[in-house]
Amino acid sequence: MRLHQKEKISGTAEEIYNTYLLLYKLNEIKVDSGKSLQDIIVEAITQGKTQAEFKVKGNSYKVNIIKKGGSYELGISGEHTKPEAKDILKYTDEEIIALWADSKVSFEKDPNNNRAFAVGLHDQSRLQDLKVGGLGKKVPFALRFANFYKVIEVLKDEGTPLEERLRIANNIATCSGKTGDIALLKFWAYLTNIPCVTAVPSDNLRNQSNNFDRAFLPDEVAQEFAEPFSETNAEYATSTFTEAFNTQWNVLNDTYGKNKSKPALILIDEAPKLKENAVQMARAVEISYGNPTAFFSATPDKFLSEEFKIKQQILLSPKEREALSIGKLPVVYYHKMKFKALKEMGSATAQGKSTYELRFVVPEMAYAEKSENTHIRLNQYKDAVAKFKDEIKKQNRNLDNLSQSFLDFISQSLDSQAYKEGLIATERRWAQDVKNYITEGREGDAQKRRKKRIESFVKAIKDLNIGLAENSIRCLVEANLNIEFGSKLLPSIKLHNILDTLNEYKKSGREINKDEISEFINKKYGIIDSSSLKFNSELTDAIYMLHAHQGNQDYRKSIERNYPGDKRLHEYIFDEFPDIKNFCEQDAVVCYFNGRIKRFRSNGEQIYKYETDSDLKNTLSMVKAGFVPNVISKELAFGIDAPRLNRAVAIVQDKAEILDPMFLLQLMGRVGRDVKSKGSCYFDMFTSDESYLKVDEITASSGANLLTKLEKGYENYIRDEEGIIQARSKALDDDLRIKHMVYYSLNPSLVVKSIFDMMCTRIKNEFNSINIQYGYNKEVCLNVFINTLKDVSNNLKLPLNYSNGSPAQAWFFGNFILKPDKMKELQRLVKTIDSAIVLLNSKSNGAMRYSDSMSLEDWARYVAHAKPMNHEDLLKADPNSSAPIFMEQKERSHQQVSIKKKIMYGVMIASSFIAVGIYALFTGGAIFNPMTATAIFVGTVMAAAILFTAVKIYEKKAENPDMEVGTAVKEAFSTLWSSHKVTV
Repeated sequence: MRLHQKEKISGTAEEIYNTYLLLYKLNEIKVDSGKSLQDIIVEAITQGKTQAEFKVKGNSYKVNIIKKGGSYELGISGEHTKPEAKDILKYTDEEIIALWADSKVSFEKDPNNNRAFAVGLHDQSRLQDLKVGGLGKKVPFALRFANFYKVIEVLKDEGTPLEERLRIANNIATCSGKTGDIALLKFWAYLTNIPCVTAVPSDNLRNQSNNFDRAFLPDEVAQEFAEPFSETNAEYATSTFTEAFNTQWNVLNDTYGKNKSKPALILIDEAPKLKENAVQMARAVEISYGNPTAFFSATPDKFLSEEFKIKQQILLSPKEREALSIGKLPVVYYHKMKFKALKEMGSATAQGKSTYELRFVVPEMAYAEKSENTHIRLNQYKDAVAKFKDEIKKQNRNLDNLSQSFLDFISQSLDSQAYKEGLIATERRWAQDVKNYITEGREGDAQKRRKKRIESFVKAIKDLNIGLAENSIRCLVEANLNIEFGSKLLPSIKLHNILDTLNEYKKSGREINKDEISEFINKKYGIIDSSSLKFNSELTDAIYMLHAHQGNQDYRKSIERNYPGDKRLHEYIFDEFPDIKNFCEQDAVVCYFNGRIKRFRSNGEQIYKYETDSDLKNTLSMVKAGFVPNVISKELAFGIDAPRLNRAVAIVQDKAEILDPMFLLQLMGRVGRDVKSKGSCYFDMFTSDESYLKVDEITASSGANLLTKLEKGYENYIRDEEGIIQARSKALDDDLRIKHMVYYSLNPSLVVKSIFDMMCTRIKNEFNSINIQYGYNKEVCLNVFINTLKDVSNNLKLPLNYSNGSPAQAWFFGNFILKPDKMKELQRLVKTIDSAIVLLNSKSNGAMRYSDSMSLEDWARYVAHAKPMNHEDLLKADPNSSAPIFMEQKERSHQQVSIKKKIMYGVMIASSFIAVGIYALFTGGAIFNPMTATAIFVGTVMAAAILFTAVKIYEKKAENPDMEVGTAVKEAFSTLWSSHKVTV
C-alpha cells in the first residue's frame, strides 16, 4: 500500500497543524483593549449576548455565539482567505482569524469557571467529527509546531515513496516536548489510515505517553494507541522496546517486516536507549527498513542515524527556540582555566595584578567570583532609569526616601546571576570542594568577596547614568540589596521562590487556607510529606504565615515585587518568622550522584537523616520546583525539568565525561525553560581542558549549523581515546574506592552480594558503556577498556603501599580507615583486574559458554574470544542475554570523507607523474617537446586543482550549512592558494 496523494499525506498533516496552531493562538492572542479572547467571550456569554466585537492590531472582528448544549459555537463574520500552512513565526494575527473563520471553533465553560477553546476536525476515513482541545485537555505550546512543520515539508516531496522520504530524527532536549511531537505523528497516521507502532524504553514511559495522549489528542485517537502491540492489536499501539523487539518481535516482523502487505509508521522514543541492547537495536533497524520511520532523541546520534538511514535531522538551536518563544537565549560564558600555583597567585596579587585575569587554582572559585559579580541589563532598563531619575528629583536626592523606588528601579533594570537557582554539573570527586566554596568559601575570603559584590553592583548601576554620585549609589546598595554570598545568600534564594509561589497562589483565586495551599503544592510540584521529610507541611505553613501577616504597606508592596535581592524584606521575614528562616536554611545545597542524595544546610553542614525512596523522590520534587538554591550533580543535567532553573555551569578540572558535547547541549537545555519568568538565564563553563564544543558559539547558530558543530565536536571527543581513557579511569577508580570500598562498608544493608562481586559487576558495566559509545567496535572498545583498567589498577595499588590504618592510606579513601579485611578485598580486586587485562589481550580462539555469574577472569576470556556479529546474526540472537556483543563494522560517513580526501590529495600529488605519462603516451617518448610537455603538465595540474577546490567547497558547506555558497567558494580558493601555490 503506497500512499502518495497530497490530500491523504501532506494535506492531512497540514490540517492537524492548522487545528492545533489555531487552538494555541486562540489562547495567546491579546485584543487591543488588553483583554484575552477568553475574557471577551466570557463577558459576552455572561451578558447573554449572541455576538461579541473586538479589535486586534486595529482590525475589527465580530464573532457569532450560538449555544449548543453545554458549549458555545464561535463563528467569525465576514469574508476571510484561509492561509497556507507555513512556519509558525510567519503567521499574522489576521491570518489566525482567517483560520478561525474556516474552522469549527467552540468554547466550553463549567460552573467552577474553568474554560477552554476547542476546534473541530473531520476524520474522512471513518466519517466522524473529532474535537481538539476543550475542558480537561492540554493547550499545545509553540515547540511542537516548529518540529511538525518540518515533517510537513518532508511529506510534500511526493516524488519519493513515503517510506524513503519520511525517515527523520527529531532531536529535542529532554522534557521539551518530544511526547507532543510523537502524539501529532500518531494523530497523522490515524487520520491517513496508516498503521502506527510506537516503541518506548519502559513501562513508565509508556504510561506517561498514554497519559499525555489522553490529555492532548481527541479521546477517540488516544484510546486507539493506549494498548501495546500484539497479534490482536497490531494497527495502532504503544509498546516497550522489550515488547516490540523481543516478546512480540515475530508478530511485528511478520506484520510489517520485509514481506508486509502495507507500510506502518514506526516511532521510537528515546532511541539512544536502544543501544543498550544490540539485538533489540538491530531488530528496530530491521523493522524500519521499508517503513516510514521517526526516532526521537535528546541529542543527535550519528551512529543511529546511519543505522536507520535517516534522511532528515530536526534540531532547534537556542536562537530558534527563543524566536519561537519556547526558551530563553542563555548568556554563555566559557573559560579555559589558567592554573596557577598559590605562591604565584600571592606574588601576582602583591604586584597589583588582577587575580580575576590570572584565575584561581580551582575553577569553583573562578565560577563563584564570576556569578557573584555578573549583572545583565534588562530590556526595559531605559524606562526604569528615567522613572528613577524623576523620583530622585522628587525626593530631593534624599536617600532615606528612595528605598522602595530604588528596588523598583533595580528590579526593572538589572538581572543578577547570583540570585538564581543553580545547577552545577561536575564529577562526584570534585563535588565536596564545590559545595564548600559556594557555601562558606575559604577562611579569610569573606570580606574580599563581599567587597567585590558591592563594587560590582555599584559599577553596574553607575554605568546606567542615574545621576547619583558613586558614594550615594554605594549607600543605596549596602542598605537595600543582599550583597552577601554563601550561607547568607542561599536562604534568600529559597525565600524568593517561596514568595513567588505565594503570589502565584493568590492569582489562582483559591481560598487561603492550609488545606487548599497543601493541595496546590502537591498538584503543581509533586511535593508531599514523605517518610521523614515534611516538605509539603513546611511550605504550606510558610506560605500561609507570609500571607496572613499583614505588615505595613512597604511589606505588602515588597512581597508583590518580590525582588530576589531585597535585603530588608528578607531580613524582616527571617526575624519575624524563625521557622521560615530555619526552613530556608535547610536543603540549601543538594548533591545527587549515582541515584543518591546528600543534603546540606546553607552553612555547608550535611543533614544526616535516614531517607527512603519516597524521601529521595520528594527531595527531587523540591529541586524541580526551585526550592533548592544550588544543586550539584552530573546526572540531573539529563532530564530534570525545573522551570525556575536559570543558571547552570559545567566545572571540569581534568578530562571528564562532562566534556562530551552532547552532555553540554543537554546541560544548556536545562536553563531558561520558563519564558515568562523575569530576567536572563546563564550558562557557564570552567574547564582545565579545551572544550570539544565551542559553547560560546552555540547561541548564534542555526539548528543545521549547530547539528554540524555537535557531530564534529562529538567525533573529536570520542577520537580522543587518551582523554576518554583518562576520564573513564578516574571515574571508575573513584567509584570503586569511595562508593564500593567506603560507602558500602558503612551501609552493609545496601550490599546485595559481596562488595568484591559488586566491584566486578561495576567493571563489566564500564565495558558495556564503552562498547556502546564506540558502536560495538571490538578493536576500539578493547583498546579503550584495557587501558582504562590499566590506569585503574595502577591507582588502586597506591594505597596498598602504605601501612594499614595510616593517615596516608586513609587519604585515598576520603580520610576513612578501611579494616584489614577490606584491604584484602582491594588486593584481591587488583590481582583480578591484572589477570583480566592479560586475558583480554589473549589471541586464543577457544570458545566458552557465557554466564551472568562467571568470574571477571572468565568474563574477560569470553570477551577476548567473542567474534563480531553481522546484522542477520544479530536478528537471531537472544535479546535476553547480557553476553557482550560486538558488531561487524560498516564504513561510516567520516571514513568516506577521509577516502575522498585521500583521493583528492593523491591526484594533486600524482598530477606531475600523470602529466609525464600522458606526454609519453602521445609522443612515444622519442623527441622531447617543451611546449607540448608544459601544456600537458599545466592542464593536468589545473584539473587536479579544480577537483581539490570542488571538494573544499563541499567541505566548507558541510562544516557550516549557514555559509553562503559564494563565501564557501572564496574560502576554498583561499585554501587552495595558500596551501598549493603553483608557479609555471
